[in-house]
Amino acid sequence: MANGFFARGDTATARRMHEMNVQDHSDAVASHEAMGDFMVEIGDMEAARAAWRRALELSPGNARIEAKLQGLRQERPAST
Repeated sequence: MANGFFARGDTATARRMHEMNVQDHSDAVASHEAMGDFMVEIGDMEAARAAWRRALELSPGNARIEAKLQGLRQERPAST
């Protein structure tokens, strides 16, 4: 549903929906992964990194999420 709002240009509603999804399903890998994907779409790489790290905590060794994090590292290293 959030993706539909985003596709129509309603980024604020899409973001709120992703945030509610993460809050309501805090232990769901897919919720955090989707939040990370959305954050990349809106250009917030730090938030994407944080969301994907949480997803990886919930699913250690998840190759798909590791690849997404690696892609961010290649674009710009995380600030320390």
